[in-house]
Amino acid sequence: MLTVNNLVKSYGKLQVLKGISFKINPGKIYGFLGENGAGKSTTMNIIAGLINFDSGEVSINGEGFKKNKRELLRKIGYLPQTPVFYGYMNGYEYLSFIGSISGMPKDKIKKRINELLQLVGLEEAANRKIGGYSGGMKQRFGLAVAMFNNPEILILDEPTASLDPEGRREILELIKHLRDEGVTVFFSTHILNDIERVCDEVSILHEGKIILSQQLDQLENEYIQPIYDCKTG
Repeated sequence: MLTVNNLVKSYGKLQVLKGISFKINPGKIYGFLGENGAGKSTTMNIIAGLINFDSGEVSINGEGFKKNKRELLRKIGYLPQTPVFYGYMNGYEYLSFIGSISGMPKDKIKKRINELLQLVGLEEAANRKIGGYSGGMKQRFGLAVAMFNNPEILILDEPTASLDPEGRREILELIKHLRDEGVTVFFSTHILNDIERVCDEVSILHEGKIILSQQLDQLENEYIQPIYDCKTG
């Protein structure tokens, strides 16, 4: 379980996160919905270990970042909103590079690369330069990179924001598949339809505060009203 408790973050005099709290249960897709500038990326960068926070706590299975951050980060995979790769490498070379810097044995690297390329549907593009990948292919490849070390928790920051409808569909199907494989997914977006399609629970972030947290089915029952089409003739 990922737990965020009373998290505060400021940049100078600008307070970006104003004491937010939420919990993500294992094996669930947790949606983080909010407009651009609400604080979604800041929250995700904190949980991914990229930036520090001012106060509060982040913990995984009861262990807090303040005491055991380095070890806990091994359980997290992260895909930023705009992933950057070495475009001159092909997909297989880049994943080999990721495996080597992670210290994985060479025989296991090869096996893991094949598993991941199959997972994201890029087997046939393995020997193509990443710089020639489409936007949707780069996002799928980014998922492969984020999943390389079999993380328990996968953080996805606006993974569908720049994609066409077909690319969005492919990424959302992959996210659902990962959930079915037992991966916990923390998924931020400003696209309500994406939340409705894949998430189990959702928090709505507005100006650095969580204004609502609820299971998606409960939220739909409470706020979405049926539409009746009354025709006379």
